[in-house]
Amino acid sequence: MMAISRDAVPRTNFMVRRRRFDEAIWLVRYNDWYVLDDPSDYVWRGCEASWTVEEIIKRMAVDQDMSLADAMAATVYALGLFRELGFLTWDDVEDTDVD
Repeated sequence: MMAISRDAVPRTNFMVRRRRFDEAIWLVRYNDWYVLDDPSDYVWRGCEASWTVEEIIKRMAVDQDMSLADAMAATVYALGLFRELGFLTWDDVEDTDVD
């Protein structure tokens, strides 16, 4: 199971490029290409825009007309796949105790 802070800002790998032709959208690295669905493409574009995970989830829910729970599930799933493929990383935000 993967845990990610809502304040984390995913950073895309500069070697991965997003390409679009007609209705198809791909991520391309070297000679490998991966077809994206709409939610995964939205997450990728959010990462390119330096949005936090929370911003991606909230904006996706509104823009894609999804429930917040569905947007959260789609975002976490896509981020996990992108990270596993080496397409992005994120800095883990340290918890700060307020005393």
